[in-house]
Amino acid sequence: ILFSQGAYISLEEVSSALSQEREQTQSKLTYSLSLSGTLDEITDRIIMKVLQEEGMNQTRAAKRLGISRATLWRRIGHST
Repeated sequence: ILFSQGAYISLEEVSSALSQEREQTQSKLTYSLSLSGTLDEITDRIIMKVLQEEGMNQTRAAKRLGISRATLWRRIGHST
């Protein structure tokens, strides 16, 4: 609304605003995960992040990660 050029908000302005919002959200998600440490440590952080986003549901998290539930279970055991 603040950047609207006229009395009405145009489709282009809405599309632009949504695109910028999407980019900012993706940027925040990308940078919220530290890539420092060993590959195992980074992998463990990714797994825990996905588990949290999936409400600790191991089946959904494993599917999203493209691994079996048994592999996820072993990785969770590895990180503790």
